[in-house]
Amino acid sequence: MVSIRNFTFKDIAILQKQPTYDKPVEEVKTMIEKWNKKDYQGRYFEMFAITEDQKIKGTVSLYQHTSSAVSIGLEIFLEYYRQGYGFQGEKLALEYAKNLGYKIAAGNVRGDNPASIALQKKLGFEIYREWISPQGQSMYFFIKSLE
Repeated sequence: MVSIRNFTFKDIAILQKQPTYDKPVEEVKTMIEKWNKKDYQGRYFEMFAITEDQKIKGTVSLYQHTSSAVSIGLEIFLEYYRQGYGFQGEKLALEYAKNLGYKIAAGNVRGDNPASIALQKKLGFEIYREWISPQGQSMYFFIKSLE
């Protein structure tokens, strides 16, 4: 059964195996400490491990934009791509956000990532607009009602 949970220092070695978190132990420890404060620049922020059988399959985060809107960020570790962890993890995080009282969820997906675009649509997100990042990357901004 897939679940989401906060990170602990026991997760450092697992995180370090991923390119995004391939940093010295103290840096990863500091990241986990910041994540577990559930605050980023004065707004709600929470980072979760997506797990199954106590093994981390990826991460999903929630970040508050307004009192009723959050953005969601998803990263599935490469070895677990296309196994349903993104769908299940993001669905759990959206339910969590709804239980916190948020009414709207949003997120950005790169235009060259058809799997993530399909995932957002499967979860009930709609494309609000297409935009170009400062790096010249085509992006889609998705939005979804949590009510």
